[in-house]
Amino acid sequence: MCGKTSLDDFYISYQLRVCTNKTTSIEIGNTYTKLHQKIQDKCAEVGIEIMSPHYAAVRDGNQNTIPENYLPKDYQAPGFRLHPLESFFKGNIEKDN
Repeated sequence: MCGKTSLDDFYISYQLRVCTNKTTSIEIGNTYTKLHQKIQDKCAEVGIEIMSPHYAAVRDGNQNTIPENYLPKDYQAPGFRLHPLESFFKGNIEKDN
């Protein structure tokens, strides 16, 4: 069973409920580890980045967070553009075509 638990500042929280016949804490821990890895793998396969809301990055041109083995063979991160801070205040930023 899966459900939305809250709408937070920058993300939606989900809860996934899973049943298992494992009884020891080591077995349960291994099950959680495998489950989390499968969720990450499946999201990467379909191009979904899983990011913390606290992840801070300049997303203008740097490679996304999906592992390389899930990206197309010919993937290239877009070029990085840096504008002087004054451009933001004067409105002189050239827009891409």
